[in-house]
Amino acid sequence: MLTILRYQTGILYTCFFICIQICSAVADDSPKKLWQTIHILDLETAQWIALAENANFAASTERIGQAMAQKKQAGAAYWPKVQLSASATRAKLSDSYYNTQLAMAQLANPRAEIDDPIENYGVNLSISYVLFDGFLSKHHYLSAKMGQEISQAQHKQSKRLLLQMVANVFFRTQLARENIAIAEANIDFYQQKLKEAKARQSIGSGSLSDSLNFQVQLNAARTTLIQTNESYQLALLDMADSLGIPCFSNQVTLANLETEKDEELSEPDVQNFLDTAYHHRPEIVLYQKLIQQAEHQEKAAKASHYPVIQVNGQYNGERLDNYRWGDADFGNSITANLTYPIFSGGYYQEKIKQTKYRVKEIQKIRQHIQKNIDTQVRQAIERVKAAQEQVGLERDNAILVQRNRNLVEKEYAAGQNSLVRLNEAQKDLITAKSRSAAALVSLHQAWQNLMAETGQIVLIFE
Repeated sequence: MLTILRYQTGILYTCFFICIQICSAVADDSPKKLWQTIHILDLETAQWIALAENANFAASTERIGQAMAQKKQAGAAYWPKVQLSASATRAKLSDSYYNTQLAMAQLANPRAEIDDPIENYGVNLSISYVLFDGFLSKHHYLSAKMGQEISQAQHKQSKRLLLQMVANVFFRTQLARENIAIAEANIDFYQQKLKEAKARQSIGSGSLSDSLNFQVQLNAARTTLIQTNESYQLALLDMADSLGIPCFSNQVTLANLETEKDEELSEPDVQNFLDTAYHHRPEIVLYQKLIQQAEHQEKAAKASHYPVIQVNGQYNGERLDNYRWGDADFGNSITANLTYPIFSGGYYQEKIKQTKYRVKEIQKIRQHIQKNIDTQVRQAIERVKAAQEQVGLERDNAILVQRNRNLVEKEYAAGQNSLVRLNEAQKDLITAKSRSAAALVSLHQAWQNLMAETGQIVLIFE
């Protein structure tokens, strides 16, 4: 299977230990994180940093923890419930009530007395266990288990999208830097032409208008450089934001824009990539798990068709006046309860219908998602094919425009061509170089997007 921009493991870990510095505005004496020690930033290193530092992606990891806790909560239904309670009461009788109770007691025994205040102590240990609940606990647990697997699939989907976003931002940043180099070359050209024009003017063989023209073109080239520098700095900030870090320092060196590899120019196998997408795209697994969870929820709703059998046991004691417990103060009881819903106004029947519709809904969504994936992969393959054709065409065109500019330059120096034609030829060259760099970036991006659409982009980060 074709895998673009996959570096050897040794290179990856080597890159991780090459140094970058964070901006001095946020630097402190605390231990530096790994991303703060990297100097040369390539695509795979940037993607590793994003996986470690992007806060939005980290939130999906916490959702997995929540799902695991929910699964364990559902599993607790298989265990008996044990509760211990204790009480102590001290009651002071009112005088009228005390006299009434004392008079009634002395009718039977003239020497009788009534305690006031009255103290009462109690302790109770209860155990309850559900013997049968129509498999409700089982399907609640299986539903929660599917919930954990769903959160893992969602986490993988978040990883896929994050890696794709970082790749696109990374290549856009590389293109912005290439445009800086092109703008600097344009400045060098007009500086040289201005120097030559002034030299010819000083000996009387050149005109002032030529010097002024080259000065104007040089100023325009410098303006373009300012704009391209701005675009590059904004792209760096955008990339830092996607990685989840504050910003890059001036010591960070972006890896050079690589020329295309042979496998990047090979024709993509449509069916092979489609099969890979069906196997690796996280949404496929996600909706399979969602369907299974909905089916368990449907079976849990059907538990209302069965009785619930529960056993309760109690061991309790009660003591008056003091808490000097003895065996005679304790008793116990065992109770078996059976409950069966006979009529609930149609509540349970409608709940079962609701879960059935939920299963059908997710099945329909899964079919739609699968069709979308098919379309997305095919679109990504078409973009790769177009980029393959364009990168060669634009490079050949840049070579032709370079030759033409060199020819016009010689003709101008020999007085056989006009200054206007030289300006046009130089502008054509700058445009051709920019288009050639953009075509190469488009090819890299097209392959990365194809790897993302098939889910392969995640494989080297697992």
